[in-house]
Amino acid sequence: MPQRMTRDLRVCREGSYYDLGDCAGEVMVFWDRGEFQRVRAASNLLINFRNMVAGRRLVLVLEQDATGGRTVTAWPWYVRWPGGTAPELSTDPGSVDLIEFLCMGVVRVYGRLWGRWAVP
Repeated sequence: MPQRMTRDLRVCREGSYYDLGDCAGEVMVFWDRGEFQRVRAASNLLINFRNMVAGRRLVLVLEQDATGGRTVTAWPWYVRWPGGTAPELSTDPGSVDLIEFLCMGVVRVYGRLWGRWAVP
């Protein structure tokens, strides 16, 4: 009987959620941890991706902390944005941006700002 090799595989279930928590500096987003992932910016962020699979979607929920004013200083070089430029994200304290990514290959990812919410 063939040996099953699922023990070492991390498979993302559709609709799964992963909370990265409060982050500062470089943030590594592992696509296999969840289709929906949340990060609260505690400083300016440098976003990187790992474990991408062609055809997979990722929604990154980016929240500002209570101080606000945090930015994403860099995205992976291979992310393609509408118009060729990454979107300007909300910086108000507590605001939330949803950024959607679609992986079409290891170095071909399409990103777009999906939604923006200000917290009263």
